[in-house]
Amino acid sequence: MRFLPTIDAMAPGIYEALLSGQLRLQTGQWVRLSGSMSKPSRWIGRKPHGTIWMEHPTGLGLRRGTVDTLSFRIKVAAFRGDRTKMKQLKKILMGGE
Repeated sequence: MRFLPTIDAMAPGIYEALLSGQLRLQTGQWVRLSGSMSKPSRWIGRKPHGTIWMEHPTGLGLRRGTVDTLSFRIKVAAFRGDRTKMKQLKKILMGGE
């Protein structure tokens, strides 16, 4: 699967296709939520019951308004139910190896 150019999730038909599972995105795909003015979020996935997970930009991290890679990896581990990986990444985040 290849990454696509940043997707406008609010474009007609796209949001519904994401919710229904008709449109499947790769974890890490850049997605915009409110037109071209918003900073992109990163797609994490869609649960079988229809909830969607994304990591949104924050003021924390290396550059303001970016998606922090470590935070993103923790949320992907949570989405996948990998508690061991979550604990390892959180330990790194807190400054321990």
